[in-house]
Parts: sequence; C-alpha cells; structure tokens
Amino acid sequence: MTGIGMFSHYLGPMSNRLSRKRVLVFLMLGLVWGGQATGRAAPTHPPVHDGQSQKRPTKNKDKKMPLEPLSPCLEIVSFTLASGHDVASLTARAKGIMPWLEKQPGFVARTLVGPDEGGRYLDIVRWQSLTEAQQAAEKAMAEPAFGAFMEAIDEASVRMQHLPIRL
Repeated sequence: MTGIGMFSHYLGPMSNRLSRKRVLVFLMLGLVWGGQATGRAAPTHPPVHDGQSQKRPTKNKDKKMPLEPLSPCLEIVSFTLASGHDVASLTARAKGIMPWLEKQPGFVARTLVGPDEGGRYLDIVRWQSLTEAQQAAEKAMAEPAFGAFMEAIDEASVRMQHLPIRL
C-alpha cells in the first residue's frame, strides 16, 4: 500500500472528506491521532479498531529535565538591540564586560552571535554550574560594565534560560 491509502488506518471515515493535500499536511505536521485531528503527535503504531478501548501511550508529564545546581549549564540570552545602537556598539560593550566575567567563579566561555534575520542576538555563556551562573547574575547588576552592555539591549526583548549540558 502506498500514498494516502497506507495512512487510512489513521484517518478512518475522515479520509473521504479531506483532500489528499490536506491529509498529507496533517500527516506531515503530526496532527492525526486515531482518525481525529487533535493537535497531538501521531502514534508510532496503528490504532486498534477491534471494539476494545485502546490505551494511548502514557506521556511523561515532567519532560523537562531538572537542572541540577552543580551540573554544567549554558546560559542563553536572546535579545534585540535598543534603538540608537548598532552591532559595533553592542560588540564593544560585550567586550567591555569580558574582564569582569572571566574572573567569575565557574565561568568557562562566552559567545555572542547574531543578528539573525529577525534582528535577534544570542549571548551564550557556559558555566561549570547553575549555582555559579546565578551568583554571577546577581553580582552583574552592580557591575558598571554590565550596565553599559544592557544599555545597548532592548530590555523588553530579553529572553533568558539556563539549559543543562548533556554532552
């Protein structure tokens, strides 16, 4: 069985009402589950249609892996420039904070990349632990070079996260 026919077990009676193009779009987006568009990922196995209730695979409600305070992590901050600032201004201010940052316990490395097509930058800092990253963030607020760096950033656009390093 090839084409749409091989997916008919996911679509059931719905396959007659949908165009081939829509069916393919649903399947590519993973929106089909047991004959109903639900917004959930498609199962990896065909549904059972034997009149018995089918158990769906249990979901891990806590998919977010906890970040251990002493495990290595990346601090990823995305942002856009504040009005009146350009790439040269941002880069100079980012370099200005490096001497202070390099002295912080747990600091490993820093990379500033961007802008992307939407004008967003990423400031990526690797830390030996989440605890050290958080301590440095608290101290940074009192650091004049950090204040100068923040002046070049549109504060409303800032998104910050800490992610565990797995490999």
